[in-house]
Amino acid sequence: MMKRFFTFFVTLAVAGVVSAYAQTLQKSSAEVPAQVKRCVAVEEYTGTACGWCPRGIVGMEQLRKEFGDQFVGIAIHQYNSGDPMYINPNAYASIGFTGAPSCALDRRYITDPYYGNGNDIADDFRAVLALPAEAGVEVDGVWNEDSTSVQAVATIMPLVDGSAYSVEFVLIADSLTGTATSWTQQNYYYQYTPAQADATGTELAQFCKGGENGKSSVKGWIFNDVAIKSSYVSNVNQASGVSNLVAGVEATSEYTLTLPTKTTLKKALRKDFIYVAALLVDAKGIIVNSAKARVQGAGDSVGIETAQTSSTTRTAARYSLDGRQLPAAQKGLNIVRMGDGTVRKLIVK
Repeated sequence: MMKRFFTFFVTLAVAGVVSAYAQTLQKSSAEVPAQVKRCVAVEEYTGTACGWCPRGIVGMEQLRKEFGDQFVGIAIHQYNSGDPMYINPNAYASIGFTGAPSCALDRRYITDPYYGNGNDIADDFRAVLALPAEAGVEVDGVWNEDSTSVQAVATIMPLVDGSAYSVEFVLIADSLTGTATSWTQQNYYYQYTPAQADATGTELAQFCKGGENGKSSVKGWIFNDVAIKSSYVSNVNQASGVSNLVAGVEATSEYTLTLPTKTTLKKALRKDFIYVAALLVDAKGIIVNSAKARVQGAGDSVGIETAQTSSTTRTAARYSLDGRQLPAAQKGLNIVRMGDGTVRKLIVK
């Protein structure tokens, strides 16, 4: 079986992680009635020059299809610097990958992005997804006027008093492809039958001998979930964290992400296929929850509204991101509580 050609490292057994964490969190938040959406961030180490990475591509697509918006996929192209989607290691969190393809689920452990800790990465995903949420998080992103940067805002709903988290932001692109040689995905599976690769009846079979993409290199592949920018600069996360939280009281973190300027990648970016993700990270480096949303532009009204948006609802109060009440609108993001009790995020230009 092809599995024997890959040695993957698991820092903790899945069952042990789920059991210990769930028991601890259930005790600390047993009296908190709030329910929040649970997502799992899957960060994959990959690259176009990695011949075994087609199985990672397939595993990520499988999770995407099966779990929908509960899957926050982030493909980190760091295997080869000639990759047009390459993101410098100092521009993303250091996770501890030692080989490709591999992935981290909420940074709890590192495993294979296709086989997981057993025979199917979806089994690992379900186990981590079953963990109770420690906090909720939502994210919004808005383009600037010339679409060269994104203002990202994470709204955190803590379920435990006194909690504190780091907040990391990531810009993610779908539908990336190109005709240059650097976009060609290497593939070692062309030498093996689907049975040899444990791929009978699966999407991985297309990369095997006799498959549609059963060649040593695959041209024209469309890459999804690609990390193109993060809030890390020189190995340090620049986004503000949140601390001393009160259960049930929202907190926010904001950061501006600039788009990459590398010509090859820039030409491949499609504005309607760019997303922003927020990762809520605890003191141990574990992602306790995450969220992802499509970046919005002027005139869009999902999550964040522009100042020009008209409303018949009276503004009752206006606040800055750090919770200070404002006497009037100020440039940037304002948190607005309306007369009917609803809360809106308003971008003032």
